[in-house]
Amino acid sequence: MHNLKLRPAIALVLLIGFLIPVLFASQLTLLAQKHVLMQELKKEHARRLEILALAMQEPVWTLLPETGLPLVEAMMTDKRMISIKVISEEGVFIEKHSSNHPPPVNILTGDTEIFYHGRELGRVSVAIDTSPLERTIASQSSRYLAIILVPFILSIFILFFLLRRKIINPIELLITQSEDLARKKLEKEFYWKQEDEIGLLGRSLEKTRQSLRRVFADLEKAKNQAVINASDLETSNSQLTEQISERIKIEQELRLHKQQLEQIVQQRTAELIKTNENLIREMKEKKKAEDERRNIEVKLHRAEKMEALGLLASGVAHDLNNILAGIVSYPEILLLRMDKENDLYKPLETIHSAGQRAASVVSDLLTIARNAATVRVQHNLNDLVQEYFSSPEFFQLQNISDKTHVELILEAHKPYVLCSTVHVKKCLMNLVTNSVEAIGSGKRGTITVSTYNTIETERTENQAKEIEYIVLSIADDGPGIAEKDLENIFEPFYSTKQMGRSGSGLGLAVVWSSMQEHNGKVSVSSNSEGSCFKLYFPQAQVQDNQSATKKKETYIQGKNRTVLVVDDEPLLLTIAEDMLAALGFRVVTVSSGEEAVEFLQTATVDLVMLDMVMEPGINGRQIYEQIQRIHPGQKAFIVSGFAMNDDIQAALDLGVRSVLQKPYAINELSEAMKLALDS
Repeated sequence: MHNLKLRPAIALVLLIGFLIPVLFASQLTLLAQKHVLMQELKKEHARRLEILALAMQEPVWTLLPETGLPLVEAMMTDKRMISIKVISEEGVFIEKHSSNHPPPVNILTGDTEIFYHGRELGRVSVAIDTSPLERTIASQSSRYLAIILVPFILSIFILFFLLRRKIINPIELLITQSEDLARKKLEKEFYWKQEDEIGLLGRSLEKTRQSLRRVFADLEKAKNQAVINASDLETSNSQLTEQISERIKIEQELRLHKQQLEQIVQQRTAELIKTNENLIREMKEKKKAEDERRNIEVKLHRAEKMEALGLLASGVAHDLNNILAGIVSYPEILLLRMDKENDLYKPLETIHSAGQRAASVVSDLLTIARNAATVRVQHNLNDLVQEYFSSPEFFQLQNISDKTHVELILEAHKPYVLCSTVHVKKCLMNLVTNSVEAIGSGKRGTITVSTYNTIETERTENQAKEIEYIVLSIADDGPGIAEKDLENIFEPFYSTKQMGRSGSGLGLAVVWSSMQEHNGKVSVSSNSEGSCFKLYFPQAQVQDNQSATKKKETYIQGKNRTVLVVDDEPLLLTIAEDMLAALGFRVVTVSSGEEAVEFLQTATVDLVMLDMVMEPGINGRQIYEQIQRIHPGQKAFIVSGFAMNDDIQAALDLGVRSVLQKPYAINELSEAMKLALDS
């Protein structure tokens, strides 16, 4: 390129600068056209498959290939068609191949299912030759290139002609005139008629020639006067020296000003950087404060919902539990007295089970309200897990999904926690049930339940405190929880499942509330490979006076001991009397606290069974206070269909040993009495 002359260089630049982009654009256009044609062919092929699948429904269903053969033969008349194959459940149903078709180079195949009334009957596949399309595209490419190249070459020749006339020839003339100036041939004038930039340059050369001619004349005159003006030259040198000195001084001052300006710029830059850092810090602090405010609002919203739900649950729990007492307790009493072969045994068992489920919903509402009347006792968490997986509830769940494998990894050391066993097992049951339903009925999956020790650092405003936890982890390999649902899964009645058919929407809300009630916490992580819930229970120190293992369940024996039952509901008095009689106790019943105090003025009993809420009149706590004045140390336990409140806690502080939640079963009554009598 460096050795090329102007004309060849311009020609080469035009050729490269225009031809390559045109060829590149042409190739892109052809590729796009080919892509469009192929897409249209594929769409046409897909429509043909859909039509053929719809047309084959009836023939395949009736097993009459002759009814679908005309359509297949009609489609085979297309010269591009290679083969059509229809396959039913018994095998090949219809198969056609093109006999006069040359061996295809490019083949487009496709298949689809044949459905009839939602049932898959078979498949249909079609193969076509795309070579005609390729030949059409190649032919169009040749014509397109020919159409583009002819105008392009003509344009190049016209452009080169104009460049030669307007640029190349004038430039060559400029070169000639420049060489004349270099050889000092200043007598010949330069004539330019062009009005463009090159013409202006030529006229400038003419002016330069005239100026040089005058300069050379002036130099000649100056040469003659040089000798005469020698003294003037010395004076000029002195003036020049002074000017140089002044210039040096000015340059030094400028250099000083430049340094000062650089210092000012650096100072301002540092100030701007500091201001920017302060602004970024303020923005981060503002964002942090905004996030904290938003989190507080979310927690406040949840607390308000829980408070409202707590008010609702507390308001209806007492009445509902009194109503459910008859549905739960009477069938149990009748079942104890009835043979399993009796025709009424199964219906009574169904009634009893339905009552227990209703009572469970009320219990869940009280748990979510975080004020259920429960007593927490020290237990071995590993034993509680083992007990649940040996319970009838788990075996019933396992029968629903027998392909789900449960793996237990109970590695926690000294896994003792202060807890309500009912709520811990309920949390475990809810989470295991959710895992089974997430994996799906009839599908293979694994649920891993594990316990382990960990230490978490809890930060407060003033200090950081390390807390030892026993962690209960429930993990599954199901499809996971959607990200949009993770923020709401602990909300009451929020469920991704169909309400009324799979739970009440309270399961995870019960888990969250139970962990708050146990001074613990719950965390969840989920992705497309499964979900994992972790329950953090504060580790308890083992105490000698509390059993960390569950004793074998046996009913208490009354041995003709006397129990005073105090309740304002006649139905509940009757239920309690029947159950206690079945356990071998002598029973005295009264319908108010005043009657109970009056009775104990002149009599003694082994145990008092107190209802907590009796209106009008004194409540269970007030009754026990008066009984203590008459018989100090009197053994008693509370029966309540209400939520945990200050009166129940006060009664426990006075010496009441246990709290029995309505409605209750005979085994629960037996356990409550054991605790009260053994205290």
